[in-house]
This record gives sequence, C-alpha cells and structure tokens, in this order.
Amino acid sequence: MVFNLLMFVLLVAIVYFHFLQGAFSALISAVVAFLAACIALGLHENIVVSLLGGKMIDYAVSMSMIGLFALTYLVLRLTIDKLIPGNVRLPVTADRIAAVIFGIMAGTVTVGILSLATQALPTGTYTIDFSRFATKDDRTVAMNLGTGNFSNEDIAIAGELESPVAAEETRASMWIPVDSWTLSMVGFQSESGALAGPTSFRAIHPDFIAQQALSRTGAEAGQKITTLATLGGEPRVSLSETFILTSPLQQIEGEIKAIRSRSLDPTVKPTDSQILLVIRLDIDNNEADKDELVRFSPGAVRLVAGGKDIYPLGTLDGGKVLVANAIDDPIRASHGLIDLVYLVEKADVVASEDFAAKQTNFKPDVFVEFRRLGRLSLSDKPSTGSIPGPESSNVRRKVEVQKRITDLGL
Repeated sequence: MVFNLLMFVLLVAIVYFHFLQGAFSALISAVVAFLAACIALGLHENIVVSLLGGKMIDYAVSMSMIGLFALTYLVLRLTIDKLIPGNVRLPVTADRIAAVIFGIMAGTVTVGILSLATQALPTGTYTIDFSRFATKDDRTVAMNLGTGNFSNEDIAIAGELESPVAAEETRASMWIPVDSWTLSMVGFQSESGALAGPTSFRAIHPDFIAQQALSRTGAEAGQKITTLATLGGEPRVSLSETFILTSPLQQIEGEIKAIRSRSLDPTVKPTDSQILLVIRLDIDNNEADKDELVRFSPGAVRLVAGGKDIYPLGTLDGGKVLVANAIDDPIRASHGLIDLVYLVEKADVVASEDFAAKQTNFKPDVFVEFRRLGRLSLSDKPSTGSIPGPESSNVRRKVEVQKRITDLGL
C-alpha cells in the first residue's frame, strides 16, 4: 500500500502543478516527458554497459533510467522555454481542463519512469511493500544446510511466490498502472512510431515489468543481481554450449519437503512441437559473492524467443537429471559451468537443422540473459548432439535433494 500511495500522491502533485501552470506549459511538459521516457528506457542499458563500466552495477539500471529521464527533460524544457518565452491564452475553463489533461499525461510518464526505476532496485521480492506477484505468508522451517553441521537450523522463508511459475493470475498491478502505460507508449514508439528503429524495445524486453520483478525474487541479502556479459574486455558470463533433447528427461523436486511439496511427473517429455533446450553457461569467478558462490534464481535467467520471456524448469545434474526449481528458488553454485533446462516451442527457436552434421541452428533474435544484463545470443552456438554431462554439478544441493539424485543411481 505504501508504494502505491507514494506514487499516487506524486502523480496528484504533478497534475496540480501543471493545473497552476496552464494548458500551454502543460502541453510542452507532456511532449517533453514522452520524449524523455523513450530515451530513458531505450538507452539506459547502453549507459550501464558503456559509460558506468560495471560501477554500482546493481543500482546502475535504476540510476541511469532516472538520470537520463531527468537530464533529457530538463535540457528540452529549458531549450523550449527559451525559444518560446511567451504563452497562449485560452478561456479560463478551457485552460484549466486542458492543463489537467496534459498534466495527467506528463505525470503518468514521469511517475511511470520513477516506479519502473524503483522496481529495478535490488530489494528482493518487494518494492517497499509492493510485490508484482502474489506471495505466501512468511514462515520458519528447520533444515540441514549441508555445511557439515548434522543438526537442523531454523531458516526464515520470506517473500516466496505463491505460484512456482509466476502464473499470470497471481500477478498484481499498481493502483494506477502508470508503469504499464509508460511501457506501452514506449513500446509503440519503438515498433511503429516516430522513434522506431531496427530493434524494438519489446524484442529485447517482451515483459519488462515481470523481468525486473523476477530477476529480484529469491535474491539473498547482499548478493549480486546484475551481471554484464563482458567487463573490461573479459567475459563475465559466456555461452559454453547448447543441447537439444527430444526424448523424456528424468526430473526430481529441487526443494526440500519442509519448504515445498508438490507432485511432479517422474519425467519431462516434450510434445511433437516442443524441445528441451539445455543451455550451458560458463560463469566467471568474478561474478561470485564474497563466499565465492554464484547466486541466482531461475527468474534471473530468462530466454527470449518467439516474442516472449521463457524461464528455466531448473538445472541439469550430471547431464541426466532435471532438478526442478520454482521460478524464485535461490540457487547457489560454484563458478564455472551451469546447465539450465528450458521447455520451448521448436518453431520459436530453431532456424534450420543439418541432419548430416547433427547440428541445429538457432534464430538470430533468440538470446539468453543471465542476471539482467548478461545477454548472449544463441545463434553463435548451434546445438550439436547429446549432452556430455560433467561428473558433478557446480550447483550446491541441499542434503535431501542430493540424496534424491543419488537414489536414482544414474
């Protein structure tokens, strides 16, 4: 409620300010705000990657978004005010009504950018008190963390999503969805409007709001939530290999029963139109936290294909077992190779198949993204044959989960 209330009060304040300024000033403000929003959303990642160079990386997305919007707005507004020092007089009633309408437009975009930037901060599941997806009540469970201590420890579980796949029916919106409206406006301009370019905003961000929310869910206190593909000319995350499975894959639950108990099929089997896509990422040791562990959730490793975001079913263990995870499960791993499993429509990702060479080529617009900015194209890594499974997984498993894997005897 607090987050929604803050955004509502700010919107009312902006509308009232423009009501006092008059229709002509409000019109200029609305046009300038629209342009500033397009520039802020379209270029903020370029600022993070090119200019900031990894500095304050988890906050850089929000900072660059607000900074670009504010700078663009101020420069354009001051320039226009100097070029047009006069005003346009209208009848008082018409002037006030028009001022409110244009003020709502300017306020919507301004508050929309602010709310999007706030939701991009590394705050975990909640932005102040607002969660994009419905959550379960906080609780405490006893578990063995596998640290050598044979006794269980009480662990607080907070901010767990109600739906393991972030189902659309559990999705919440703001009281006044200024963030969605702003994104719709920018998306239209990027695709078919005056600011359209070779690559549209939605081609990279099919669902920007959910992307930012899910990249934060499951995050532990103090962990990194943003990764650049390269930093200082050195790769921080790279696409090692890709593999395509058309046969069933054994799966087990990736969480202990004390936290989640769900009935899973013993195997995951793609339909005739689907494939199981295994993406093997190589994570650099510089992306680990202070304890030398790389932390992420399935919601932080999205695959973009067919104009939508696709999230992994879980991680692959030994090239044979799918360890199924909820979209907000915290995953810890040593740096190095990590296999992620996606169930995708074949038509969304496959460009061509060379049966003689046993090679599958991917569409040029298909990419995987690790922790918000570690973006890697799949077109550079065609799939070749079966999975050479590593002897042991770099993903750290809880004792109960590791026992399930061992009991399969694969």
